[in-house]
Amino acid sequence: MSRLRLKVLLAHKIAAIGLAGVVGILILGAIYLIGASVQDRYRTVAGNAQATLAVANELYVKLLESRRAEKDFLLRSDTKYVDRHNALDKSIRSDIDALRGRTSAAGLEELTHKVDAIGDGFKSYAAHFAAVAAAKRRMGLDENSGLEGALRGSVHAIETKLNELKEPRLLVTMLMMRRHEKDFMLRRDRKYGDDMKKRASELVTGLDAVDISPAIKDDLKQKLATYQRDFFAWMEVALESANEQKFTSDAYAAIEPAIDTMLAAVKETYEKAESANQKSRADTKLQMQVAIPLIAVVVCAFAFWIGRLVSKPITSLTGAMGELARGDNDVEVQGVEREDEIGQMARAVLVFRDAALEKIRLEGQTAAQRQQAEDERRRTRKPKPRRRRSRQPSCVRWRKGWAG
Repeated sequence: MSRLRLKVLLAHKIAAIGLAGVVGILILGAIYLIGASVQDRYRTVAGNAQATLAVANELYVKLLESRRAEKDFLLRSDTKYVDRHNALDKSIRSDIDALRGRTSAAGLEELTHKVDAIGDGFKSYAAHFAAVAAAKRRMGLDENSGLEGALRGSVHAIETKLNELKEPRLLVTMLMMRRHEKDFMLRRDRKYGDDMKKRASELVTGLDAVDISPAIKDDLKQKLATYQRDFFAWMEVALESANEQKFTSDAYAAIEPAIDTMLAAVKETYEKAESANQKSRADTKLQMQVAIPLIAVVVCAFAFWIGRLVSKPITSLTGAMGELARGDNDVEVQGVEREDEIGQMARAVLVFRDAALEKIRLEGQTAAQRQQAEDERRRTRKPKPRRRRSRQPSCVRWRKGWAG
């Protein structure tokens, strides 16, 4: 087994641990990104709702201001309030268009329909107020202008002439006519116009019964006709104005619940989006708190398992090689059947063991052959002749040997 293949093995195992860590980081990143995406969506909805609510509140205030301008005009008959109403009209229409664009872009179809209803209602309200303002101008914005000024002039002319005659019946009839006039101005009831016609007929009859010159009678009848004309002209415009005022009030009354409902719906949308955003943040935080220790435990367990997977067979092989080094050639080598690098290492150790056993076998065989050859050599060797022992005394032999 080469060192390179051992490095590849360890690199794969270490890479597996690193891969487990990367997967854990990716899981944490996915949790964060998904949570952030959801929170961004809710924040966008909440932001749009908040901006829509601001525009809707501004619209509501402007509608109240336009209503106030309407009432001020009706009370004071000052055209500056009409100008104020017209300026608010343009601003309100702009706000309605802005609201429609916001709700439509946000996909809030229900709110878009409400905005459309408010827009249609305001158009009707503005149109009826314009008719009221026009009728008021025709009637007269002060006592000397318009139909009211003409009516005052004609009333003054006939009353002055009747006062000159000093006819009680005619003066009483004239007073009754003025009463009907005032009653109509207060109540806007057409029946007072009918009463006015009856009193005018009675006044003509009274004039015919009075002993005065025909020229005076004709002049009084002409002034009466002028008074009647101016009164009924004023009455018709007043009735038209009253109807338009009612239509104006009805149109505004129809707007109020629509804008209240829209404001409530926008507030609800904002509150739901904020609540969902907070919940998403809490859920993401909880998921991260759970995932971090869980991933750490999994990665550590995986690293421990990989370590055991690598270290246990290597430790076994190291022990086997140590036994071989100590001369224990009967050691069992585990992992030979594996197909990975550990198996290759085990088979390499097995080769060492088998080689040691083979060496011992060969050494034993060689020693046996050597012993066998030695024995054979001994068997085939000739015996040496025996030396004859001298019969001389030992002292003589010793001397001879020393002398030699």
